Amino acid sequence: MNTLSREEELETTGVDISFWQNLPVSDPDRREIDFDMMRLNANFAIFRAGQNNWQDREFQNYRKQARAVGLPHGSYWFYDSRAEPKKQADLWLSIVDDDYGELGLWCDCEDNYGGKWRRWQDWQDFILRLSAAKDIKIGVYTGYYYWMEHTAGMSYSMAEWWSNFPLWIASYKVDKPLLPKPWSDWTLWQYTDKGDAGKYGIYDSKNVDLNYFNGTLEKFYKMFNIDGVLPINRSNKEQTMKYRMTTISNDTRIRTLSSTLGQVLANVPANVVVSGDELFTATQKTPYQDIGDKWLRINYKGIVGWMAYIHKGTPICKDFSPEGTNPNPTPELNPTPELNPTPASTPSINADVQIGIENGMVNSVSVDGVLWKKQ
Repeated sequence: MNTLSREEELETTGVDISFWQNLPVSDPDRREIDFDMMRLNANFAIFRAGQNNWQDREFQNYRKQARAVGLPHGSYWFYDSRAEPKKQADLWLSIVDDDYGELGLWCDCEDNYGGKWRRWQDWQDFILRLSAAKDIKIGVYTGYYYWMEHTAGMSYSMAEWWSNFPLWIASYKVDKPLLPKPWSDWTLWQYTDKGDAGKYGIYDSKNVDLNYFNGTLEKFYKMFNIDGVLPINRSNKEQTMKYRMTTISNDTRIRTLSSTLGQVLANVPANVVVSGDELFTATQKTPYQDIGDKWLRINYKGIVGWMAYIHKGTPICKDFSPEGTNPNPTPELNPTPELNPTPASTPSINADVQIGIENGMVNSVSVDGVLWKKQ
């Protein structure tokens, strides 16, 4: 098994959610998930597509929102032993409709309903049906003890067949997960079901499942064929020009995220001009931000991170402006008069115009009695 530093583990994390994280649309207390916030704090998300013979009511909404903010995602299906495996697989495929997401499909094997199709052979039928689809990534979600109990007596060759599918292991309150045979390594590790939901823009639920990817962000992109960061299409992320601003007080913080949830990277003294080309404007009120909060992604002495311009109504920096403009232009104390000023209005064709000439040069002009004389 790979040995990761804590920093590497925290570098690539994600959430998995279902309709349990959102009240029904008809509920007046429903609060929409802030996928901008989720994208800032998670590298990926996996959404439940359904269970038994029904679709998760939030699945289509979740993946649409994830795509809009550039959040890599996939789906999982809670395998239900009370429903025929092939029919469950067919329903899943029809729901995703050839859009498997970057992370593909994950078969959730943790059912305890004791239905007719509860054997590992039935799980196999389920996966084989999915495998008939072209260009599809399939993984297995399970827990150590559950898997060992329900696969007792499985032959070595059959166990090896299962090892071809990446493992998403559920294991809480441990330093590293216990792996069931035949796997010798894990791809995803669900390490808690009590993550801070609000941190990920979820406000109808207190807790959320959190997961590690087994490796760096670079390895994550490579494994799931993601060509760098996905395109982000959102109105509150402005990238059309460079901006600058000036810190107001000492110890103005640079953070890893455009939120006070981000770790502090550095403190900047007062009256320092900083600049950046990525501006984030908050469009939803949360426990961590107010509508209208602005953060600028800056590069200060080689440290790249986010600094607030205004946070919860409090100015953190001043003199915010696009680069190339002067936010506080200094007025000219002794402006030089124009030699040929533009008249406030065009004189009529019948105006009384008199021109004074001295030494062969024009030195005064009078229009309808208003005199202009060369200084």
